[in-house]
Amino acid sequence: MIFILYLGIILFCIVRAMRLNQLNEFSMILIIGLIFIAAFRFRYGYDYENYYIIYIEINGMSNVIHTIYEKGFALLIHIFRSSNMGFYSFMAFIAGTALLTKAIAINKISVFPYVSWLVYFLSYLIYSDMEQMRFGLALGIVSLALAFELQNHKITFNVLVLLATSFHYSAIFFVLFQFISAKRYRKPFFMATFMIAIALSFVNLFGVLGFINAQLLHNVYLSEKLALYAGQSGTVFSVTLLIRCWVFVSYYLFCSRSSSSRHLRLLNGYFAGILIFVGFNSIQQVALRGSIYFKYLEVFMIADMAYDLYLRRHQRNKKWLISALSLAALLGYFILKFLLILRDPVYGVYHGM
Repeated sequence: MIFILYLGIILFCIVRAMRLNQLNEFSMILIIGLIFIAAFRFRYGYDYENYYIIYIEINGMSNVIHTIYEKGFALLIHIFRSSNMGFYSFMAFIAGTALLTKAIAINKISVFPYVSWLVYFLSYLIYSDMEQMRFGLALGIVSLALAFELQNHKITFNVLVLLATSFHYSAIFFVLFQFISAKRYRKPFFMATFMIAIALSFVNLFGVLGFINAQLLHNVYLSEKLALYAGQSGTVFSVTLLIRCWVFVSYYLFCSRSSSSRHLRLLNGYFAGILIFVGFNSIQQVALRGSIYFKYLEVFMIADMAYDLYLRRHQRNKKWLISALSLAALLGYFILKFLLILRDPVYGVYHGM
């Protein structure tokens, strides 16, 4: 129930911002409320017990550097142990930091922060900050890194990405964003590279990675992950891919009216995420987690499109109407999916909050 109420508050803030013509405002009170929910969700979530087990395991180690878990995560547990702070304090710190870093990044990057926060709330909150919190923290740090990279602070960007990687290895994929250009590519380029990625999706990269690890790397953590994810497979053609393509095409059409290097880099970066998602489909966890950092760019892309529609609201021509209906349908899908997640038995515990 509290999530439904919070959704209503965000929608109210969006309407209010448009009525007052203050689209760039962003209330930290809204953020603090969500931090409180995520930080003090005692025993909510299917992944909660797993974190408790990992916390106890690392807590009992004399040398956390030799743990198979990410070193930043293990070191943070060690700091909390040395400070005589318990598990609940640790979880509250992780959730609070993850949400705060995302809020700061949204406030720095987004032209319509409330819309960005709405997209984040609907599509990322439960999966990251309410469940897989190491990933949620890494995503927050990566968000900050993006804010610095867009201002051409390359060193700070790389430092933050490496810091995020110390909490979740998958964050290393986002180091590629610094090489994403602001070039305006034509349709044939996007179509050709997308078809190459589809062809790559049929290659058994899972077997290739297992062979490399067995012959060269001999990494215990990687071996455990490969064993855990063995047998997980799925078709590359999915609703998830369809929605990503929907966002990409919508933003591509938006960029056709823009010469901003920021817009073009977000477009090309989002497309890179689609290529990772499709090309690494045979290693599903790599496809999902490696591409999610680029998918997160939609938090800012959708806000850009909403802001543009607001600025052109007096035109009300056919193109404007089609764009408005497309964006409304996309946000409607996110809201419907969010409500269905709350009804899912796996995440159903949140329905009672």
